[in-house]
Amino acid sequence: MDVNTRNCCHRAFHYWPVTYRDGFTLIELLTVLAIVAITTAIATPALQSFFTKNYVTSQVNTLLADLNLARTEAIERNGEVIICASNNGIHCSRSKQWQTGWIIFSDNNDNKKRDDNENLIRIQTPFKGLNNLQFRATYIKFNSIGFSNNGTFTLCSGNPNYNRAIIIARTGRARLSDTMVNGDPINCNNYS
Repeated sequence: MDVNTRNCCHRAFHYWPVTYRDGFTLIELLTVLAIVAITTAIATPALQSFFTKNYVTSQVNTLLADLNLARTEAIERNGEVIICASNNGIHCSRSKQWQTGWIIFSDNNDNKKRDDNENLIRIQTPFKGLNNLQFRATYIKFNSIGFSNNGTFTLCSGNPNYNRAIIIARTGRARLSDTMVNGDPINCNNYS
C-alpha cells in the first residue's frame, strides 16, 4: 500500500512537544511591580526613621567623645584645654550654634581663644543635614584636674523623638540624656 493512499482519509495529527519560554507575561510583570511598590511604600518611613536615628546617634557620640578627649587632654597636659564652636577649624567663633563644627586646643595663656602658637588637638567639621546643636556658651574650658563649666548641649533633629541632650557637670563628666536636666523634654529654642 502506498503511503499517500493510506493516509488519505485520516487527518494527520501533529503533536508539538511542550516547550518552556524564557520570558514572562505582562501580568507577571505588573504583579511584581505592584508588590515592589507596596513594599517600598511600607518600608520607606521606617527606613527614613532608622537613618535619622543613626545619624543623630553618630553626631551625639562624636561630641561626647570629643568632650571626653578635651577633658583627658587637660588632665594629661596639666593645663587648660578649650573646646569651642568654630566655623573655620582654626579659631573659635562667637556662635552658640555648634553644628558648624568645633576645635579642641590647649589654651596656654588662658585667654579662651586659640592663638597661632597654641596646639590644635582636634578639628570637627560641620555636621551635614538639618540637625541643630546648641550650647549656652561658645566654649567649654577644662582645667588641669578635668573640671569644667557645666551646661547642656541640645541636639535637635526634625523628629522630637530623636532629640538628645549632653549634660556636663562641673566635674567635667558628660552624660547623654533624652531629657533636660530637670526631666523636661528637650527645648530646641534654648539658645537662639
